[in-house]
Amino acid sequence: MAMATAAAALFSTAPITAVQAGDEKLAFDKLREGSDFHDICETLTSIVRESEIPLRIATLLKGWISQELITGIQSNNQQK
Repeated sequence: MAMATAAAALFSTAPITAVQAGDEKLAFDKLREGSDFHDICETLTSIVRESEIPLRIATLLKGWISQELITGIQSNNQQK
């Protein structure tokens, strides 16, 4: 049996007011729904040039962590 590692973001319990509209809100909402990195990137292709998506996601994640909207990452080991 192979082991796969899944991770989930842990969110602040404070009200989320710092997230802006547009691609940031779309990406943050997908993350809160439990979407993985690939799904979030795929979603953003409709409004962000594909070549800009990795840097945009990294910038958003850095901002959310700095603002303490994401308070940690939880690793979940799952058997496949």
